[in-house]
Amino acid sequence: MRPVRFYCNSIESQSELDPVESNHLSRVLRLTVGVEVELFDGRGTLARALVEQIDRRRVTLRVTEQNQLP
Repeated sequence: MRPVRFYCNSIESQSELDPVESNHLSRVLRLTVGVEVELFDGRGTLARALVEQIDRRRVTLRVTEQNQLP
């Protein structure tokens, strides 16, 4: 099964989702710490990341693989 994708404005080794995406991950989809997801930035960067921390309005992720699309 393919990981769920989330928009992330700035993909770095430690990234955070904005409050809307964080809410979608934690409250709508009910994903938990340790789940692998995909991130994209709208500029051709695609990354795999692990959910490290879930707070009320913020999700912190650790990027494990990053690719630049052609």
